[in-house]
Amino acid sequence: MQIAWLQPQIQESSKCHEATVCLEYQSHSCTIEELQQKILCVKSENNKLSVQIDKAKLTADDFRTKYQTEHSLCQLGRGPTSADLEAQLESLKEELLCLRKNHEQEVHALKYAEPCRNVEEQLPEIRADLERQSQEYQTRLDVKAWLEGEIATCRNLLETEDCKLPCDMCVTLASSTCAAPAACIPCSPCLFGPSRASCGPCSSPRC
Repeated sequence: MQIAWLQPQIQESSKCHEATVCLEYQSHSCTIEELQQKILCVKSENNKLSVQIDKAKLTADDFRTKYQTEHSLCQLGRGPTSADLEAQLESLKEELLCLRKNHEQEVHALKYAEPCRNVEEQLPEIRADLERQSQEYQTRLDVKAWLEGEIATCRNLLETEDCKLPCDMCVTLASSTCAAPAACIPCSPCLFGPSRASCGPCSSPRC
């Protein structure tokens, strides 16, 4: 009799306890699901950031490789081109000096030579000779000016190539990560021309 009387009370108490546990579990379950969703979102953002970082590293490596290649080509092309142009310029200067000396000697010889023919017969020949020498002299002056311009152009191009690529690398890194801008790599000092406080579009301070 006593057991039969206690059994309904035990069942009722068990049902109340189960209901309380279910309510607590449901409240905690919602919290757990929210936290799990947040964890998934954070993982997704981390994966996106990892992909962006990998892309930025690949882009930086690509720019570094291109810069090293261009720099090597500039180093290879700088020596022979500048040396050849300067050698040609020196050769032309020597030829101009020889022409001047020859011209002065011929004029001096004609001036003090004894008249062997009629002066009127000599004038056309003298004029033609002077015109020929003048044309040769002018041609060499033009070639000299052209060579000087080529040397200046080569130096300007080399100076521009040495200062440009590293700063482009900084701009690409900053735009690819979409995060706090990374420290810009200082440009290498230019090999020609005066030093500058900043170089390229990133305006990074030079070391």
